[in-house]
Amino acid sequence: MKKMTMYVIVLTLPLLGIVGCKQGASAPADEAAADSVAAASVEEGRVEDSDEEMESQSGIYDAADVEKHWQNRPIKVTGEKSDIVALFGAFNKEWPTHEGNRIMHEADPASVPDDGFYEEGSIVDRKNGYVESSWFESEDLSVVSACVWNRKDGHKLFAVNMGKARNDMGEFVCFYDYDPAKKMLTPEESPVKKEHLLFPDKPIELYRLPHEGKSMEVEERGGLIFIDAIYTFDGQNLKYAGHDLGWTTQLQKDYEENDLDDIHYTLTKFALIDIDGDGGEEVWVRTAKDEDGAIFCFGEEGSPSLLITESEGKRPSIGKGWVGVGYPAGGPSYFNHYVTVRNSTGWHNFTDFQIEERHEYYSGDREISEAEAKEIKQHIKGEGKLLKPKWHKMASKYN
Repeated sequence: MKKMTMYVIVLTLPLLGIVGCKQGASAPADEAAADSVAAASVEEGRVEDSDEEMESQSGIYDAADVEKHWQNRPIKVTGEKSDIVALFGAFNKEWPTHEGNRIMHEADPASVPDDGFYEEGSIVDRKNGYVESSWFESEDLSVVSACVWNRKDGHKLFAVNMGKARNDMGEFVCFYDYDPAKKMLTPEESPVKKEHLLFPDKPIELYRLPHEGKSMEVEERGGLIFIDAIYTFDGQNLKYAGHDLGWTTQLQKDYEENDLDDIHYTLTKFALIDIDGDGGEEVWVRTAKDEDGAIFCFGEEGSPSLLITESEGKRPSIGKGWVGVGYPAGGPSYFNHYVTVRNSTGWHNFTDFQIEERHEYYSGDREISEAEAKEIKQHIKGEGKLLKPKWHKMASKYN
C-alpha cells in the first residue's frame, strides 16, 4: 500500500504545477509551451480532415454542417438497386445522422446494428418512394425525410429534407439528380426561389415531401397565418404552382353564403393587406378576372373570419382600420357597408341603408339609433383608398 501511495503522489505533483497552481518560476513558461503545442495540434487537424470538425460524435453529422456542405459532394450509389432505400442509404453513408441511421435500421437492420436508439418510429415505404424519421429530446426536434420522383429521361429526382428545432435552424432540402448509367447522385439547385415566396426574408417553416402524390409543400409563416407554396412535378422537375391557403374551401363557402350578388365566382387569387396596421395579415381573395371577391381576417388564433364581400364590379375602399363597400339595393335605395378592424379581428359591422333622404342604421343585423350610428362612424375616419396590392395565384388541385 505504501508503494502504491508514493507512486500516485509522484505522478500528481508535477501535474499540479503545470495545470494552474503557478507555484515556481517555470509555470508560466510551461503553460505557454503547452498552449503552443495544443494550438499547433488543432490547426494541423483542420488541414488534415475537415470532416472531424463537422462530426459531433461517432461519425455523426449535425444537420447544420450538412446544410453548408452537401452541394459540394456528389455521391456514388453502390449495389444493383436504385429505389428509395438504396438512394437514401448512399446519402446516409456520406452524411450519417442519428435519424438517417434509424431509417436504415428500419429498412435493413443488418446495415445499422441495433444499439437501442434505432428501435422504432421510422417510416420506410418502398412502394411510394418515401422514408422518414424524427427524434425528440427535451426541446430539441430533429427530422429527416426523403422521397424520389421518376424523371421522363430515365433519371430520378431525389430529395432529402433535414432540420432541427434547436436554435430555430428550420429545415432545408438537398436535391439530387440520379443518373442510373453512372450510378451517381449529383447535387442540383433547389426549385424553391425567393420570388415564389410571400415572405422571402423570413426562414421557411418546414418542407413537406410527398409521401403520396407528387407535390412538395413549402410552409411559410407571416404575422398570423401559415401559407403553403406548392411545387408540382411535371415529369422532369418541380415547378411552382401557386400558394395553397389551407383554408381555401372555407373561404369559398363563406364568400358564397354571405355575398349578396346573384352570381358567385370561383376565387383564384389573393393578396395580403394589413387594414389596422397591427402587423397581422388580412387576406383579400378575388376571381381571376376581378369580377368579385371578399376580405377575411384571422384574429389571434389564425382562423379565417369573413370581414366583407364585394359587390360585383365594385372594389372595396380601405381606410385606416376599416373597409367599406357600397352597392345599390333596388330603386332609390343604396347600401353603404363598413367593417372596422382591431387586432386583426372584425370589430363593428355597420350598415347605412339609405332610401332617398331617409337612413336606417344597422350594427350587424340589429337596427340602431342615429346616435349609436354616429358613435360607430367615429371609427370610420379618413378617406378610403382603392388599393392595388400584389396578387398571388392560389394553387388549384395539385396532386
